[in-house]
Amino acid sequence: MKKYRLIALLFSLLPGLLIADDWRQGENLVTPYKPAENQWELLRKDTPDERGMMWRSKQYGFNDSYVVTVYPGLTKSLISMRTLNDAPGKKSCTKRFKSIDLQPIANRNYPSLFWRTECETGQGFKAQMINLLIQGKDSFYHIRKVWRGDEVKPDVSTWVSRLAGIYVCDTRDETKACPTDYKKVNDF
Repeated sequence: MKKYRLIALLFSLLPGLLIADDWRQGENLVTPYKPAENQWELLRKDTPDERGMMWRSKQYGFNDSYVVTVYPGLTKSLISMRTLNDAPGKKSCTKRFKSIDLQPIANRNYPSLFWRTECETGQGFKAQMINLLIQGKDSFYHIRKVWRGDEVKPDVSTWVSRLAGIYVCDTRDETKACPTDYKKVNDF
């Protein structure tokens, strides 16, 4: 009887042990939204300073894209990164440029900034972008959704909701625990 209790105890602990192995040691970016393969083409970038994945629309190309970038070891402030990201728009969007704060995300673990930009050039070109920056302990994370041109109709509220669900967990810190219902992406 004791033997069966011990086996039952081991099996009850097994799922937690298996899930712990599904996460990389340290920080992990949790992104609940997964782009549908039939609508998006996946591009990757992997250098020592930057790891990224870009999904570009099969219908609109780079005019409709979703980008996740991780900068290992980067320790810039959130404000300086926002300023850096807004600078090209401020320069090029001569007719109109807006950088609009979005409702702050309930910070789950690390400091973040959440905003969107609107751009219109003197030639009538229009673009919008939603940005999420997260300053982790080990890496800096930049997630953005981009719409460029008149043919793409932005669905801002849907994408604000999707990006608002993104956060960084950390396997080394119980207060920043990784969820049990997600699995790591092996190729990122």
